[in-house]
Amino acid sequence: MTRLFFFFCSFLCVITIDVMAESGASSQIDISDIEAQERQQIIKELSWHLNTKKVCGLNLMWDDSGSGANKDGYFFIPPESKNEYMIGGYGSEKLVSDYHCVLMVSEPADNPKGTPPLLVAPADWQMIWKDSGSGANKDGSMWQAFPPDNNYRCIGSVPQNGYNKPNLPGYRCVHDSLTKKISATTLLWSDKGSGADKPVSIFRLPNTISMVAVAARTDKVEAYDLIDNATSKPDPKKVEAILAERMASLKSQIEEQTKARIAEKEQEKKKLAEAAEKKRLAEEAEKEKLAVQAEQKAAEKEAALKKKTEVQAAAAEEKQLKQDAEKKRLAEAAEKKRLAEEAEKKRLAEETEKKKAAEAMAQQEKVTVEKTEQPVVTEVAKPEPVEPRTVSVDKTEEPGSKASKGLDDLVFHFVKYILYLFGALIVLMIVFKLLFGSKSRKE
Repeated sequence: MTRLFFFFCSFLCVITIDVMAESGASSQIDISDIEAQERQQIIKELSWHLNTKKVCGLNLMWDDSGSGANKDGYFFIPPESKNEYMIGGYGSEKLVSDYHCVLMVSEPADNPKGTPPLLVAPADWQMIWKDSGSGANKDGSMWQAFPPDNNYRCIGSVPQNGYNKPNLPGYRCVHDSLTKKISATTLLWSDKGSGADKPVSIFRLPNTISMVAVAARTDKVEAYDLIDNATSKPDPKKVEAILAERMASLKSQIEEQTKARIAEKEQEKKKLAEAAEKKRLAEEAEKEKLAVQAEQKAAEKEAALKKKTEVQAAAAEEKQLKQDAEKKRLAEAAEKKRLAEEAEKKRLAEETEKKKAAEAMAQQEKVTVEKTEQPVVTEVAKPEPVEPRTVSVDKTEEPGSKASKGLDDLVFHFVKYILYLFGALIVLMIVFKLLFGSKSRKE
């Protein structure tokens, strides 16, 4: 424990030196905090304490029923326990209460080395009072234990059923360092009004809640009780003597550690400076390397971008040429289609005209034929009766007159067809003029 504390103090000292060195303060080390901490550690090492526990469910040993005392009195002791010990009994004006509890103690395992036994069995018991003459229903008595030596005090009294000496293996006297003298003023019960042969006053101790009996009628009594927290306070002179011895050793260690720490600090600063310079050079080299890489990357990026631009321009040009060629092809195809459509229209129109001319000519020929073949009916005036005359007809025609008549018929028919054809031509020309002339004007 002490070594750990030395290490802790040294660590604090080193931190103090570092802070002072870094802030440029004086090299004088302030060890007042370390001294105060060491003093507290020594006090802790020289101090011991008891574990305390409030125990309820007490056992009734005696009560003053039938005594006629002015106050009712019921007196208990705690039940036996394997690990806790009683240091006094308990008194109350009530038989049953949730607050019938008393303090029991035990020795902890974490007390400093060299701690004396803090709890010891009493050497003997002394009767303080008995109820003889009181007329109580039960015999009862009050007892006080005696310690084995002056280093211990038996704090609380105990009640007893009857007048025999108590046999309480669970009762303990407490080391003197854990007790203090107090003035008890809380009166629990007295024999007043009971007619007992001897007087008694029973008070409550404030810290242990146990009772103490005194063979007198009084309103207070000087007694001993546990100190606060049941923790001892060592002799200040002894504490200071141990502290002076330890501080001398600590100062020597602090000086040595201070020198070592200063040297270590200087060496560390030197290493840090070298490491910082090395890091700076490495960073500069890395920056230069990164700059070169960035420049190369930028050049590569620019070349790639240029190449990409050229490829895109060539592709765009090729695409434009293809589009132009396609447009030209489509225009030529459209022109060819238009010319073909016009030629087709023209052919159809000519065929239509020819067909119409032929139909007109055929119609004309039909009309002509019909006119030619149809007999002309004329209304002939009724002839006057004539005298019949005899006409001599030469029934035989000359060959020359027959040939002349056939030639005349042929010429007549030829001229007739020529006229038909000429008429049909004129009709075609008129129709053509009407059709294509109006169309050209519209266009």
